[in-house]
Amino acid sequence: MYDDVPDDLVGDETRVVQILNNLLGNAVKFTERGEVVLRAMLEGEEEQRVAITFAINDTGIGIPLGEQKRLFLAFDQGQLTTQRLFGGTGLGLSICHSLARAMGGEISVTSRLGEGSEFRVTLMLDRSPDAPAPRYAQSLNKRCLLVEGHAQSRIALRNALTSIGLAADDRADLAELVDLDMSRYALVAVGCAGDDAAMDMCRSAIHGIVTQHRLPVIALVSSSDEETLGRFVASGATYCLSKPPQIRHLRQSVLGCLRSVNAEESSASIRSRDGPREVSIDSEQPLAHKCCLAADDHPINLQLIVHMLREMGAEVLTATNGH
Repeated sequence: MYDDVPDDLVGDETRVVQILNNLLGNAVKFTERGEVVLRAMLEGEEEQRVAITFAINDTGIGIPLGEQKRLFLAFDQGQLTTQRLFGGTGLGLSICHSLARAMGGEISVTSRLGEGSEFRVTLMLDRSPDAPAPRYAQSLNKRCLLVEGHAQSRIALRNALTSIGLAADDRADLAELVDLDMSRYALVAVGCAGDDAAMDMCRSAIHGIVTQHRLPVIALVSSSDEETLGRFVASGATYCLSKPPQIRHLRQSVLGCLRSVNAEESSASIRSRDGPREVSIDSEQPLAHKCCLAADDHPINLQLIVHMLREMGAEVLTATNGH
């Protein structure tokens, strides 16, 4: 979703969802490999109304040019071989076309056989009279590095980081970090695919970034498994989020990373001004001789937190709820 799309609009939410579900369902059904991407963008605007375009791109089987014109007719699904292979009545696109027209919009398709298709739905929606004034993120005056191998994810994540107020550089491969000047960056965001080999490589890279460059790292992982995400934190990531991250969670993580950087810079300044302190902290067990309270209502989360705190030398008390 591009930044210029308003957050609050008035329209028939149920029918918009029906159209998008149908188009996304078709894209997934006819795409054996590759990707399906949904984008929302501002096409035009008036004082009280806006035109929003939803574009669904896939890398599927494509549609012959001669059949594209008949695609939105009822009971027409294209070639007979397609109907035999994938099933369906051919009514879905006709319904989408009718709904889009009923909402003052339109639907169109462009496609190349064997390369994929793009369906575009443009709808006229009213601005919400109760919508708060748009808030623009103030610059945080910090630069971050984003490493993400998937091109579409890299674009989306870079836009998200920029919308938070960061200047963002991006790289497609962890190998590109070898000769990079890491001193320019306040934090690093690392995207990780869902297979085991990619996760092992990412965790190793995160450990290297943290130990060699002492930078906070946000891991963005294609998994929602708590134990999997916990392994990234154990490898040194300051935060670990499932992809795609919600913007508010990403913002909280970024601000948390910057607070940790500022705190470390302040500590370094105090140490250099006052000279060495008498109290030394074991870098391997920074919580030695400390008592920590871990509270979590999910038993696996609690077990993981306790394990990590004990590895840092802490004595741990646990609580399973707020009471």
